[in-house]
Amino acid sequence: MSDMNPYSSKEAWTATILQAFNGPDDEVEATFLKLYTKSTSFKIDGKTYDYPAFLEYAKQIRSIAANVELTSHCFLRDGNLFAEKHTLVATTKQDGTRVMVEAYLFAEIGADGRAVWVDEQPRTIET
Repeated sequence: MSDMNPYSSKEAWTATILQAFNGPDDEVEATFLKLYTKSTSFKIDGKTYDYPAFLEYAKQIRSIAANVELTSHCFLRDGNLFAEKHTLVATTKQDGTRVMVEAYLFAEIGADGRAVWVDEQPRTIET
């Protein structure tokens, strides 16, 4: 995977997210640290997470998903602000059920190129 900033393009962002959810277990945190810092604050569907809690949340998704597919539909970077809309499809390990989620994501990007805060509004659209 390229060392290009994940927030530089739709393709770079999508590739980084896919690597975080589908890559080797021992690379999860290093991949997420390309996007976030250990002081990034997260608000996902109204629930607030600090970085360690977010990492556990993401690992829980990885533990139940055999595969994650992601399509970024809208990608906007304006200075230090970031907005993105995507559809994520996760195939469960247990029985192969596919779950589709649509999400709107907003963030502020710090001087180091990683998110200072993230606010994501997901909704399940198909199971």
